Amino acid sequence: MTENRTLAKKSSIIFTVLVMVVTYAFVAWLYFSNAYQDPAIYTLSLSAMMFFPTLCSIVTRLATGENFTDMYLRPRFKGHVRFYLIAWLLPAVLTVAGAAFYFLIFPKRFDGSMGYYLSQIAADAPEQVEAVKQIPVAAFILYQIGMSLFIGLVNIIPACGEELGWRGFFFPRLLEATKSPVCAMLISGVIWGVWHAPIIALGHNYGTEYAGYPWLGIITMTVSCVAFGVILCYVSYKAKSVWPAAIGHGILNAGASVGMLLTTAENTPVLGPLTLALVAGVPTIIVAAVILVKSKKIFCDEAEGGEESNVVIAAE
Repeated sequence: MTENRTLAKKSSIIFTVLVMVVTYAFVAWLYFSNAYQDPAIYTLSLSAMMFFPTLCSIVTRLATGENFTDMYLRPRFKGHVRFYLIAWLLPAVLTVAGAAFYFLIFPKRFDGSMGYYLSQIAADAPEQVEAVKQIPVAAFILYQIGMSLFIGLVNIIPACGEELGWRGFFFPRLLEATKSPVCAMLISGVIWGVWHAPIIALGHNYGTEYAGYPWLGIITMTVSCVAFGVILCYVSYKAKSVWPAAIGHGILNAGASVGMLLTTAENTPVLGPLTLALVAGVPTIIVAAVILVKSKKIFCDEAEGGEESNVVIAAE
């Protein structure tokens, strides 16, 4: 078991270095070539980046001589459907709860008429503005939430590009290396957040016009990744599959900005109502905290050396 733990530590380090170097170099190219200013190139580049963690996990396996039998690729629906449902529905619940909490704290930033949102799209699509005005606001918001549940499933492939690396490879090895579920979840979340730092510096999620740019945005994203990462670690571990995490990730990406439809121009994006923000992210942080507190029971097979093991790291 000592050899297994040593290999897990080695794999974790190699993967971290690889994914950071590759990603930071790629974003540096986007920045210095000004390619990121082209919306089409930028969107395509972000989609490509989502596959970097998986590619780096494959390279790490090859470098360390590990086999490919523990990639978490089997769906394992039998006995684990509830974790798929949690992954599918919880992000939407947290999005609504986070936006509600944000507007409770900052009621003057709530615009029930969606005036700011409509003004933003008026220049490019005036006909769309008129169409939206014909729909009751509550119905439109519910429609957007419902669409996020569908689009999130469509997003499962690019989301899996990240999750095969983060939850399918990195987290199990951190769990084996640290023998501590809490440490493994927190470390993987911090690394996941810092991995996003270059695109946050380019204005992703929060723009560039907030106080403390870009460091506050990077900190905010890291806190968000730690919190949501705990949830993704939980569902993937319990289902023994990467697919629940990919579903949850896809749903979050599709619906995290729903609250932005109801905000005013005075909104501060690092605070909310985007789910990946400091105030709107409080419900997510609370759920993550509950999982961390109960981690010994959740991960009893790893923490207490039970019979069922979820981490198999074998060299070829």
